[in-house]
Amino acid sequence: GFQLSYSQVGDISTDRPDQSESPYLVDKGYFQAEIGGAIEKTGEYDLSIIGDVVTVHTHSYPSALFRYGLSKNVELRAGIEYLQLKNKSKFEGEEPTDAGFSPLMLGTKISLFKEKKSMPETSLILSISIPFKESSPFQSDFIGTDFRFVMTNNLSKRFTLSYNIGGEFGAGSQGATGIYTISLGAGLMNKLSAFVELYGFMPQ
Repeated sequence: GFQLSYSQVGDISTDRPDQSESPYLVDKGYFQAEIGGAIEKTGEYDLSIIGDVVTVHTHSYPSALFRYGLSKNVELRAGIEYLQLKNKSKFEGEEPTDAGFSPLMLGTKISLFKEKKSMPETSLILSISIPFKESSPFQSDFIGTDFRFVMTNNLSKRFTLSYNIGGEFGAGSQGATGIYTISLGAGLMNKLSAFVELYGFMPQ
């Protein structure tokens, strides 16, 4: 004969799709894959001379993050994106320009503090980005490093406030860039939630 047993994992907490990373870790011994896509308007050029307007969009698909619970307080992380720039104009239509993979991200998330009264649940994310394919226009000339303190307060059963502060070094240039995010999330019903978010970057 044989015995079949299983353990139920707790609630799944993802680091996608918002910019604010979550302080919660994947349970020890579990693997979690987060795969999605995004379309972002990254530029607009008014070609008044010929009466055309060109908009530039960055498409990211797939965007993948892989997480593994190494211990109760540490998870391992790896991520990569396939990026494509597209120009869209009323004269030329939509046409792709550049495409390729982002650098490979390797890192870890370390739990620092559990939420207690007004003290937020807090973790530290450390990672490096490693260029690996010279033909991609999105590869960097430098190995990048970054850190981010990620925090969450549960304001009530329905509302959460998440915020991050950190910096990255050497990914796209030799300088440093600060990162900040703040996100208010609301549980609307059993399996549906929404969020509003502010985020930005602070060049050196």
